[in-house]
Amino acid sequence: MCLADKQTKESLPLKNVSFDVEIEQGFADFKITQVYENTKPNALEILFKMPYSETFSLSKITATIFLKNGTKKFLETKITERAQAYQKFEDAVASG
Repeated sequence: MCLADKQTKESLPLKNVSFDVEIEQGFADFKITQVYENTKPNALEILFKMPYSETFSLSKITATIFLKNGTKKFLETKITERAQAYQKFEDAVASG
């Protein structure tokens, strides 16, 4: 898994990673915490890349973004079909 600048495809530096795993009745619930740092002077549009497998399901991705002014932004994904998600993203970018 990695975080990359959408424009340059350059990976952002991974500063820290931790795992929290719970196993119950043959199923594993993973919480992976990754800390990245934007070393560029400007804001980035980013891509989160992760491997795909039909043997696991993804329930959500949450992100806490620490801004230079000391504030935080929280994001949580909603699972949708790829084409529908891409169209929503394009609409959001177009509307500002």
